[in-house]
Amino acid sequence: MASTDLFSAGDYRASVGGERRIALKFGAGWCSMCDDLDRAVLSTSVGAALFEPLAAYAIDFDRSREVATRYAILELPTVVVLDRAGVEVGRIVGFEDPRAWIEDARAAIAADDPLPGLRKEVERGELSALVALGEALLSREPDEGVAMLERASFGDGKESSRALWALARFHHRVKEDPATARFLWQQLALRWPDSADAWWWYAKAQSEVGRVELGSAGFAAWADREPDSVEPLAEWTRFAGRQKYEPARAQIRARAMAALPRARGPKREALEELVMQLGRAF
Repeated sequence: MASTDLFSAGDYRASVGGERRIALKFGAGWCSMCDDLDRAVLSTSVGAALFEPLAAYAIDFDRSREVATRYAILELPTVVVLDRAGVEVGRIVGFEDPRAWIEDARAAIAADDPLPGLRKEVERGELSALVALGEALLSREPDEGVAMLERASFGDGKESSRALWALARFHHRVKEDPATARFLWQQLALRWPDSADAWWWYAKAQSEVGRVELGSAGFAAWADREPDSVEPLAEWTRFAGRQKYEPARAQIRARAMAALPRARGPKREALEELVMQLGRAF
């Protein structure tokens, strides 16, 4: 069974108040992880068993931004589960391991509204619950959700890192406010240098407000922090190429050439490829 047979392209609001729970699958044509989810789970008999009992709808993230904003979709794929009254009771975010995703989906489909339980955990002082509640509130009471995530972001552990990441994604992808998001991405990259893609998103936000040179400088800072890694240079090249930002080309090429003498194996091959690529104009 194809996932398109499970998930309708119709208006999900027609099912609110009906006899079944509702599932909203958010994806996009450019989302490779969405394709992986469709192929590994949703096109199988297991996927059918999970979602056939629900009123299931496919929501295109790019074409239905109002709905994506309504549910504060921070990353793809995301499946949001609503009860019969249209209240969110759970969501499954991302996709890596099919077995783990299926277990998460079963839990979300059977869940009750998580907010009362999370509020009790927050009263007991549990930081992880504060982050979870803040994220859950982004689609219901955004101001309260943002305030909770801001409160949680002042620590130095993984929960605080997650809170800052959620704030940055919310302002960038939901509020479409790159001016605020760029500050949050920069803070995430500086406070947690191993945060995946933080410098990339910082640079993207800077380019969206017309400050490509500051975005490029962010990649330079990343490269300074990880002088033995090819990834910052490769991502910097990708960013500068997309922006047609020629001033960065000589900087990246010089760094790649300086790293070549001490590089070996696949790393050296990657650097050599970068040097060749950077020998041509973007």
